[in-house]
Amino acid sequence: MNPQARSLALTELTNQRAQTISLVVIASILGAAALYWLKPVMIPFILAFLLTYLLTPLIQFLRDRLKMPSGGAMLVSILLCGLLFYAIGLLVASSVSDLSKNSTAYQTKLGHMVDDGVVWLEKRGFDVDETSIKKKIAAFNWGETAGQLANGVITMLSNGFLILIFAIYLLQGSLHSTARAGPVREKIEGRIKRYISIKIALSAITGILTASILAVLGIEAALLFGTLAFLLNFIPSVGSIIATLLPLPLVLFEPTVTTTTLVLTLVLPATVHVVIGNVVEPKVMGNSLQLHPITILLSLVFWGMLWGVPGMLLAVPISATVCVLLDSQSGTRPIARLMSGESEDELSKHAEAPSPSST
Repeated sequence: MNPQARSLALTELTNQRAQTISLVVIASILGAAALYWLKPVMIPFILAFLLTYLLTPLIQFLRDRLKMPSGGAMLVSILLCGLLFYAIGLLVASSVSDLSKNSTAYQTKLGHMVDDGVVWLEKRGFDVDETSIKKKIAAFNWGETAGQLANGVITMLSNGFLILIFAIYLLQGSLHSTARAGPVREKIEGRIKRYISIKIALSAITGILTASILAVLGIEAALLFGTLAFLLNFIPSVGSIIATLLPLPLVLFEPTVTTTTLVLTLVLPATVHVVIGNVVEPKVMGNSLQLHPITILLSLVFWGMLWGVPGMLLAVPISATVCVLLDSQSGTRPIARLMSGESEDELSKHAEAPSPSST
């Protein structure tokens, strides 16, 4: 090939790559916009999809061991799940109601804290307008804040109902399907089932221990904070920090709180999160997800920007699914290897090795 033809071929190849990259960028932007627009439907659908992995073993147990028909087993499983959602909603609503009733005591405690803070600052030569600060505290509407929390509970319950509706259709489709799942689907289901089962078990232990510790310390709404610790444990790293810090404002506003109680409220739940998250979970879960920590961090940022807290809860399962799908195609396999955090030597070995489709 003469130099001119080689130059033309190289130019054409460069243009094709630029077009491909541009199309990928445009498709990614449009896909992200569509996901953001479809957030009210997609979040319940994905949660329902994950919920089916939890309900399927229960349905199989009821059907195989208790000899229940498939429809009856599915109905019982859905009812039990709905009762669980309802119990969580009642728990959160009751805790919010109790916090609202004690709003006067919290406001009084906050006023005393402001007085102490003003005295401390004035002793060190700072000029503080105590009157304006107290006016702003008095203007703060505790009832409105409790109402916003109650609205959040109602939204959660409505989403729970929608999740159950989606789960019924998904379960019906899976129970009546006779086609055997392909290897890619089996790999995805295996990873997600293992992740969900282990994560729910460890999150439940974290929530129970957190609620028990706070209850022993006499912290109000201990069950609420235990429930939040269970949910936030699904968010890697960040969730445990938020769950540990959540009770602190309430403890500070308690009229009879002591320094020892304040320290134990911070240290003991933090110890639970560190031991379960950094010692127990890596040993039990191993490398089942095959995702690099940087991949998990970026997925948390991306899905958090798109869908908020629910997106952060779903970031890891979605990323694991995407990684398996990319690994199933030879053209996108290097991206999957990067998401898994493989080294350059491992990537070159995979590139040199023949693909399964070619053998």
